[in-house]
Amino acid sequence: MRSQATEHAVALRCTPRRADRRHAPAFTLIEVMVVVIVVVVLAGLAAPMLGQRRAAAELAAAARRVAQAAQLGRQEAARTRAEVRLVVGREAENAWTLETDGDEGPDGPPVPVRRGGLGGGTLPAGLAFAGVEAAPGAGADEDPAGDTVRFLAGGGATAAAVRLTGPAGTRAVRIHPSGRVEVAAEAAGPPGGRVDLDLD
Repeated sequence: MRSQATEHAVALRCTPRRADRRHAPAFTLIEVMVVVIVVVVLAGLAAPMLGQRRAAAELAAAARRVAQAAQLGRQEAARTRAEVRLVVGREAENAWTLETDGDEGPDGPPVPVRRGGLGGGTLPAGLAFAGVEAAPGAGADEDPAGDTVRFLAGGGATAAAVRLTGPAGTRAVRIHPSGRVEVAAEAAGPPGGRVDLDLD
């Protein structure tokens, strides 16, 4: 005679597999839909943050490029022993050039400085210059349009801040009286707000 355990094992082997399938691990349609909804919500939240980061990186890169042009202006002024000017936003609100006096002197047409691809350019779409703000009492720019920084023959400069604005905020390219150039992020504030020029 068979033992009770053997009979039970035989019974299990003879039972259709349908009962085992009912208890197999699987996802229900509702569980799948919940996961899809969570993924869509997270993607919706992440998209604006990625756009803001891209805009901030674009603004920082543009400010660095203008700072490199300012450094080139300082080097050219010292090398040629002639004044070099960084002019921003005169021809278009997002364009800049480096220029110096030609053979005819200050009365003649300005000559663009072209070296290393930094003699002039335009900012990416969506970015613009907010002008040049001279430091108080720092041999301030005589240009009424407020769009020029002068690099002097000895390597110094008119202390100023060139402001770049865009959707991600404002950056200032600060030029110290010694000619030293730095890029600084500005705190969010009113669009016409002043730049705190902490120039030593």
